[in-house]
Amino acid sequence: MLLDAPDSNSRRIRERRYPLFVGYVFIRHEPRKGFKSIEKIVGVSEVVTLCPDGPPTEFQEADLRAVIMEMFNDYQHYRYRRFVRIEEERAKQTARLPLHSSRKEPA
Repeated sequence: MLLDAPDSNSRRIRERRYPLFVGYVFIRHEPRKGFKSIEKIVGVSEVVTLCPDGPPTEFQEADLRAVIMEMFNDYQHYRYRRFVRIEEERAKQTARLPLHSSRKEPA
């Protein structure tokens, strides 16, 4: 997810990228092995389930592939827009430079 927000001290735009699933870890695990070992890992507060006593939520491979592709496309779009902004700013700065300098070049 991308958020563009103006800098409070200037007209510059600062980009902030935020993760989609903050604090979540997705793993591949055999459900038949149980999840007690995972719940014992330091930092794991709980395993996400659809109902309190149900098994952990499973995602289909096709759904994960679609999310990964969407994230990749989003990141490529972000990189392209960033590149274009940098080049536009560089062109503006170059256009503001004086064509002929009054300074004498050192001999």
